[in-house]
Amino acid sequence: MNISQSLPPAFTRSVSRVFHHFRDAWLAVALLLGVVVGLQGFTWGTYNCLNLDRMALNNVVAKQRPLLHPGSFFKPPFYTYMNHFLSRVTAQTVASNLFWIPKGERFDLYLNLRLALARFWNLVIFGGCVVIVYGLARRFFGVTAARVAALLVATSAGFIPYQVYLTTDLAVVFVMLASFACAAAVSQNPTMGWSIAAGILAGLAGATKYNGLAVAAALPLAHLLASRGNPLLACLKRPAAWVCGLAVPVGFLLGNPYSLWDFASFKSDFLYNYKVTPVHGGEI
Repeated sequence: MNISQSLPPAFTRSVSRVFHHFRDAWLAVALLLGVVVGLQGFTWGTYNCLNLDRMALNNVVAKQRPLLHPGSFFKPPFYTYMNHFLSRVTAQTVASNLFWIPKGERFDLYLNLRLALARFWNLVIFGGCVVIVYGLARRFFGVTAARVAALLVATSAGFIPYQVYLTTDLAVVFVMLASFACAAAVSQNPTMGWSIAAGILAGLAGATKYNGLAVAAALPLAHLLASRGNPLLACLKRPAAWVCGLAVPVGFLLGNPYSLWDFASFKSDFLYNYKVTPVHGGEI
């Protein structure tokens, strides 16, 4: 049996549409420009001097803490987890297998490779942002608007530092865009699959940066827009709408599991951050 025949038709059409977008030369140019601009700082400095929030490569395997415990919850750890498995573990594996190189040189190689991989994944995330913006604009406003939007995002000066500084900002933008794209799909086709994906991604956005949870506001609106007659009553009767809402805390726990397992520390750090950050940020 063909694998594509076993997949939901809506999912197959969406995947086909994504790959069809890559045939647009303007999208390829936008991605190329974005990568070239981001590469200019690829070898700048070291981790400690360039990454002020210390989240990308924070140690989550300390002996004095449970496995993958982030140590604190002033900022959620999903971006740390992502880089732990994609950058830190990969760099450790490569460096440890080069046994013929002196131990000191292997450690230097590990540090450099870890930083390079983290920045590489940042470039990949940035490319994902460009593709999602292109896809959303093309779906709702046409191909011309999509090309302009992709070029603007790819060359935006505001995004360039995020590709060099390994902060959570670029990652949360990507996850929020992905959740919003799924919500946009829900507004036209409120299936269970799109609803679960939108909810899980909204939760992961909150587990990347707490204010990323704001994208969850698009989920009930998407279900309301997908309804006919009495929108509110239709949403209340639709199982996918309820599952969509329940998927948000599930996504948050997937990206920040110790918020439940170590709830006391999570509550203390979160409330401290909530009360102190606005004061030091000059917001109040």
